[in-house]
Amino acid sequence: MAMNVERSTCVDLYKFADVFSVDNVRKACLQGIARHFTEFSLNEEFCSLSVKKVTEIISHDELDVKEETTVWEAVVRWVQHSREDRLHHLPSILPHIRFNMLTPYNMMTILDHPLVREDPGKSAIRNVVKETSKVNMKRRIGMDMLEMALIFTESTNEMLWMNPLEGKYIRCQYTISAVAGTVTSDNDIYVLSEESSKKQALFKYNHVKNNWERKSSVRTIDAPVDQSSPSNYLMEIDGHLFYLVVLDTKMVLKIYNQNTNKWHNCSTPQHDGWLNSREAVSCNQHIYLFTQTEIHCYDPREDHWCRGL
Repeated sequence: MAMNVERSTCVDLYKFADVFSVDNVRKACLQGIARHFTEFSLNEEFCSLSVKKVTEIISHDELDVKEETTVWEAVVRWVQHSREDRLHHLPSILPHIRFNMLTPYNMMTILDHPLVREDPGKSAIRNVVKETSKVNMKRRIGMDMLEMALIFTESTNEMLWMNPLEGKYIRCQYTISAVAGTVTSDNDIYVLSEESSKKQALFKYNHVKNNWERKSSVRTIDAPVDQSSPSNYLMEIDGHLFYLVVLDTKMVLKIYNQNTNKWHNCSTPQHDGWLNSREAVSCNQHIYLFTQTEIHCYDPREDHWCRGL
């Protein structure tokens, strides 16, 4: 169940795991909710949570929000969903909002909010807000996230992070020898590292712990001595990882199942027997393989290749 936590099931599984004390599932759900908090906080499911669960979620250090006002607005929506029953919970929830991260203007806006201004116990709420703003609480993980371009080469164990907006570069050494890599739509970084002459190991970068987590291994193609080295490509389409390895005369395409932590073979295209001078990219939910004379297009939904000139 922990391996099958998805956006569509995250909240329901979180409730289930909490009732039956399934800690590993509950932890996986919390991480999923924290990662997509802005999206979840707008859903009806969020408003159906108990005060205990809402408090636990907004206390999470790994909440992916750029500004703490997002957390305040989520709490407001939760309270207003059933105002008469929930307003008295507000003083117990507010200490978990990191008011020390807010600007003076945002603080004044919150104190002037109708939920605070019209509440009979508004003096107690104001005191909670003012006292909490003096506590030096940790920044959320989303507050320090930057949009970066990731560059790495096969020749060195070094990655280069480039911030396009600021024109800054950060160099990072790592202990794995990457032969291919990709960044997913969820901003997860995966690399394939040579484990042996016949296997590649898949690693995922942990942004919080700043380390690489080994996920699985995958067999590669045995390269004949009279052919050039294989070209390795790691690509993501619709949340699925694909590993394409191409030699001069043959290729293999595999898909990674995150639930089972295993790789499975996909279909391969018909070709004229020579695939030198090749390059592969993913675009518009398809994989394109370019050679000197042909273009091969793979549709993962149909597990089908088509060819053009």
